[in-house]
Amino acid sequence: MVRDGAIYVGTVDGKFHAVQAKDGAEIWTWEGAAPIYGDALVTGDAVFVVNDRTELVRLDRKTGALRWRVALDPARSAPAALPDDDIFNHRTAVPVLAAGKLFVGSTDGGMLAIDPARGQTLWRVEAGSKICAPAAVAAEVVVIGTVDGSLLALRRADGGLAWRRKLDAGIVSAPVVHHGMAIVGARDFQLHGVDLATGREVWTRHFWASWVESTPRIAQDVMYVGSSDLRAVRAMDPATGELRWSTDVLGAAWGSPVVAGATVYMGAAAVQGYMIAHAPSLVALDRRTGAIRWRQTGPTGGTAAVTGYAGSLAYANHTLFAAGLDGSLAALPVP
Repeated sequence: MVRDGAIYVGTVDGKFHAVQAKDGAEIWTWEGAAPIYGDALVTGDAVFVVNDRTELVRLDRKTGALRWRVALDPARSAPAALPDDDIFNHRTAVPVLAAGKLFVGSTDGGMLAIDPARGQTLWRVEAGSKICAPAAVAAEVVVIGTVDGSLLALRRADGGLAWRRKLDAGIVSAPVVHHGMAIVGARDFQLHGVDLATGREVWTRHFWASWVESTPRIAQDVMYVGSSDLRAVRAMDPATGELRWSTDVLGAAWGSPVVAGATVYMGAAAVQGYMIAHAPSLVALDRRTGAIRWRQTGPTGGTAAVTGYAGSLAYANHTLFAAGLDGSLAALPVP
């Protein structure tokens, strides 16, 4: 996350860092006790982040001081060892702020609205399965996806169920709301366009033998989305799902594409020993055609099963920021 000249990033050793975007100099570091895999929500005076024990933490944006901590999944916050990753997923339900409420999902299947000032729960709804992705907030509803493939729309005011739709496999990325639709990828190898008012499916597009775990990015009525096994970034029409172009980026494109000017940027990860060869890299694509403008390999160091860039990139002031699985943080000037 980049805001007002600072980068905010968590690490698997439980630390959360604020550093200067211009030179990487440390502003402050908060030392937590559990790994941090997800992005942060940064507001004018606060940083909100969920750790791997599913604790929602509020830090002072200026100093990094802890303001409050809330256990969203009390069983997981106990001091016992964390369970193994049972669904090939280290994703976090990053909180979303709207109308003075934080909306965030939990690993125990709860969806919560929380008072950002005090950390008090305003309402909680049982979704029925683990939530490990951010919600999408519209004018009247909050849309969430769960690991069992349920897509739900809850009334923003009180959490009441507006509609529920069951997909054929898990959802581990955030839905996107656009022009009366909720668009979301799933592990059923498809991207789904769903009517926001009724939950009726408007269109589906199949991704050949590939989970769709990338959260789409929509800019000027064009949708850009990555995929894992397919190694592709695609440009599509969000109204119909029609394909405009598809480009092989040679790696797992799990993050959300960055769109800046005439270019689409994507980070790719490499799964070692996978049946399809992967290469870790940063890729710049022509926004109109999908042609590769440049590719930068790495990082490849270490002995990890996955290398490269598993998360989304960030962009500000003609600079691209990338956090690597080797613990590196890089800033690249771009046009």
